[in-house]
Amino acid sequence: MNANPSVPEPDLKRPVGKNNAKQIVSIVKYLSDLAVEENVCAKSLWLDPIPASIYLDRLEEKYGWKEGGFVLNPLVGEYDDPFNQKQGAFSVPFSEEGNCLIYGATGSGKTTFLTTLCYSLLKHHSAEELNLYLMDYGSETLRVFEKAPQVGGVLLSADEEKTVNFFKMLRQETERRKKLFSDYGGDYAGYIRSSGKTLPNIVVFVNNYSGFAEQYEDLIEEFTLLSRDGVKYGIYFVVSAGSTNAVRYQVQQNFKQLLTLQLNDATDYATIVGRTDGLIPSRCKGRGLVVLDNVFEFQTAYCTDGDQQDFLRVFCKQQADEAESFAKTIPVLPEVVDFDFVQKRIGTLRSVPVGVTKSNLGIAELNLQSRVILPVVTQDVADAAPFVGGLLQVLSTVGTTVLADVDKAVTCPAGVRSVQGGYDALVDELFNEMVLRNNTYKDAGMDLSVLDAFEERVYVIVGIKHFFDQLSEQSKEDMALLLEKAEAAYKLHFVFCDTADQLSSFSYQDWYKRQLSGAEGIYTGDGIADQFLLKVNKITGDLYTEVGNEYGYIVSKGRPKLIKLLRYVSEKEGE
Repeated sequence: MNANPSVPEPDLKRPVGKNNAKQIVSIVKYLSDLAVEENVCAKSLWLDPIPASIYLDRLEEKYGWKEGGFVLNPLVGEYDDPFNQKQGAFSVPFSEEGNCLIYGATGSGKTTFLTTLCYSLLKHHSAEELNLYLMDYGSETLRVFEKAPQVGGVLLSADEEKTVNFFKMLRQETERRKKLFSDYGGDYAGYIRSSGKTLPNIVVFVNNYSGFAEQYEDLIEEFTLLSRDGVKYGIYFVVSAGSTNAVRYQVQQNFKQLLTLQLNDATDYATIVGRTDGLIPSRCKGRGLVVLDNVFEFQTAYCTDGDQQDFLRVFCKQQADEAESFAKTIPVLPEVVDFDFVQKRIGTLRSVPVGVTKSNLGIAELNLQSRVILPVVTQDVADAAPFVGGLLQVLSTVGTTVLADVDKAVTCPAGVRSVQGGYDALVDELFNEMVLRNNTYKDAGMDLSVLDAFEERVYVIVGIKHFFDQLSEQSKEDMALLLEKAEAAYKLHFVFCDTADQLSSFSYQDWYKRQLSGAEGIYTGDGIADQFLLKVNKITGDLYTEVGNEYGYIVSKGRPKLIKLLRYVSEKEGE
């Protein structure tokens, strides 16, 4: 009798004929149909292989993956252990294992691996926990992460100056961390655990190591040292290479995590991960081998099942919009050093920004408060005009600024009083103001505090020789006297811009001898080695190099520093 009335009994009495199925086939089909209808299935004796397309967000949900804080262990895929009939989450434990080196032939999925790894890190760590720097000498697709707040910079093959500056920055950061960590066991983990302070992990991606090594051979030794010493200080490297001979053994020794995607030569797998017992990656993009407690096959996950570039652009923008902190950017010389660039550094006349130092990319500043006269020396006054305009713009935000441009070379910014002609009246004004401040100081028994009531004033004179030439004899005497007797404490300061020859014509005068030592000042453009007004302690070959009008030198105690000069940019130019 049929136990389940909803299922018809098989007709076992039907004769077996040439066109009829055998009874055993009918029974099997009946049982198969019954199993489908009753949703009954036998447990598989083995796991299904990992699909060729898996997705990171789904993997995190599948394995309940948790990550964050100052420990880096980003999930990047899934590995397969057929011997033990299990599959597991595949991650790159930087904090525990250090640097990672991934090999793979062209088209094997190296860029996919790096993209997923980068996305995984950005998804779970803020800029306070992680700073990423992406060196892409391959497809340049890593540029998609450029806007993420945790990314301090993306370097491409054309960014030579930026790359050199980046390695200088890494070297300085390593030295800084070495000193910081010395009281906490000397390593990053100890510092984070015991100091009560935080520092971000730094992870450097190098996509296509061969491209980097060919273009920056001079940096290979430094790369070797940084990849060796950086792990201790929370600085990690992820490098991709196309073949086993692309990375020198000396460099490879600094990478504890060695992975491989598909290679052209099957014998190379053992060179990278050791004995494989014949295991090679399946022909799927992103499939590779990794050493855990044994050699296993893994599959790299994708960031999304849609268009990855569009997805990541939206992701990075969303992160930037919500971010409260941002990674330290790679210092580079700006195209133009204008008021907007230095505005945050403007304070008092004690620290007036005048450009960017080329050697360390820091803001170059001078102390105008402690001096009466600042000489700005040039081969041609017209060439120095953009710098003087920029300086005026900065000075106008600090105190009263007056421009006397005899040569009519400078565009006068807003907020600056411009005097055109009538220079005798200007000298009378100056002389009377100097007498007032001097008498106030003397009457107070030389108590400097009485001068606090007076404002700081800066008088910028462009073409000082022509300025004197247009004065009456009495005004010349008054101007020379007030310059000779002036003290920085009186808060009246002067900037004289002229050629070396013109300024030198005053070298016999008492005011020049008292106020200008020749060891302090600014030189704009080429030719600093060919003049003698600013005395440079040591003339080197570099000083004969043509630097152009955008550059100049700030001379302090006879030592010149090459700077990219501050320059005035009008509102029309800035649009």
